[in-house]
Amino acid sequence: MATYTSQYPPAQSGTYVKATTSYANLNPYFATNPAKTLTGPYLYNAWSTALYVITNQRFHIDLGSAKIIRRIYYENIHDSGNYTDKGVKNFTLWGSNSSEAFADLIYEHDTGWTQLPTSKSYFDKHIVADQVDPKYITVTNSTEYRYYAFKFADSYGQVFSAGVRRIELQTEDGYIPVVIPTVTTPAVSDIAPTTATGNGNMTDNGGENASKRGVCWNTTGNPTVAEDKSEETDSFGTGAFTRPMTGLVPDTHYYVKAYAYNSAGYGYGGQVEFDTPPAGVEYEKTLTESLGLVDKVVKAPSVVKAEPLGLLDTYSRTWAAYRVHSEILGLSDTVVKMPALVKTESLGLADTVVATRLLIKVLTELLGLSDTVKKDTSVIKAEALGLVDTLTKGVALPLSEILGLLDTYDRVWSAQRTYTETLGLDDRVSKHVSLHALTEVLGLLDSISYTPNPTILTKLIRKLIQLEDIGGDKED
Repeated sequence: MATYTSQYPPAQSGTYVKATTSYANLNPYFATNPAKTLTGPYLYNAWSTALYVITNQRFHIDLGSAKIIRRIYYENIHDSGNYTDKGVKNFTLWGSNSSEAFADLIYEHDTGWTQLPTSKSYFDKHIVADQVDPKYITVTNSTEYRYYAFKFADSYGQVFSAGVRRIELQTEDGYIPVVIPTVTTPAVSDIAPTTATGNGNMTDNGGENASKRGVCWNTTGNPTVAEDKSEETDSFGTGAFTRPMTGLVPDTHYYVKAYAYNSAGYGYGGQVEFDTPPAGVEYEKTLTESLGLVDKVVKAPSVVKAEPLGLLDTYSRTWAAYRVHSEILGLSDTVVKMPALVKTESLGLADTVVATRLLIKVLTELLGLSDTVKKDTSVIKAEALGLVDTLTKGVALPLSEILGLLDTYDRVWSAQRTYTETLGLDDRVSKHVSLHALTEVLGLLDSISYTPNPTILTKLIRKLIQLEDIGGDKED
């Protein structure tokens, strides 16, 4: 249970204790003097107003130095147990550190004073008996003031005067005053054109849990809770917190502060700044084109593209910046990426690709021909009217194919692109960043250089003999 200690003015005199009015031999400083008796006659032992003045009286006390007053001890006026209706009644308590405010005893003048909350707003009447009758009122206060003022509005009804027998201001033993919370403001996160996430961290609650915390912002600097804010209420200790920021304007510079509130007031963190991005950034887009071409584009983080005009391409790309589409006579795409890939397509599809890994190719041909080819780093494939493929491989053996040839490629690459083509040709390609050319029309003529392999050569010779025999039979 809390204990309290009475605090007295440096001297019991009119210098340190004042009132708006007083009666002879009933001076204000008699009521603050602990040496005065609390029983018997009230002359020289209490304060009383001037005759017939019973309302709107100020009673000021100078403690000589600033102190945090937490309780009032009082005994209302009586005269040997009589005249208890002369006791003061409704009041307010104020604190100040201004000597000018202390000297001004006009009831209505509150300049320089701060009103302090109290557990009761009135003094009880003294019991009708010549004995002590101590009463206590607690004060909600965490600020040190040198000067304190009682504003007595009225009394218990005696028409001649009003007064009080004893008033003492008390401090709470061992009390550590509550101060405003200490808060920091980390950088804003999850920034979008109209929303963001504000971040805060209360590192010290100031001696009392915060009842509010949040972030506030504006576009001019030094924001406060009087402006835009996102706030939550509860009982909060120390720790990090986040608050959603909504209703932002795209492409705008903002200033943000985190804050927390306790009975001592608002504590703000430092100011951080951020910019909202422009509006209109699309994260997913579907393109439909009249020339039998459908593009499905996912812009962050990848793009999937499918073309049903005899060619099916599947793209998987990681973008660092932006993409520009320009399409003419079927399709012409210009793609700008980080690091870099430029793709231009126009009814015939020319691609430039550089591959950097081992490539394995399996050829299965309808004319009874099956080849397995193992290739090093790169392939250049060009197809014109009749599909002409040119492949650069390890050594050199030409192979010509006409009509009814189905090639199946299995290629293992280190990066990010896969092709699938349905015009008699199925390619699956995983490629690095750039520079392999592909031109396609109709037909299939491949020139292939093979790594020496007696088994493959034997198979090829046998197939050529079979082809000649078939041709010879037809000529006969």
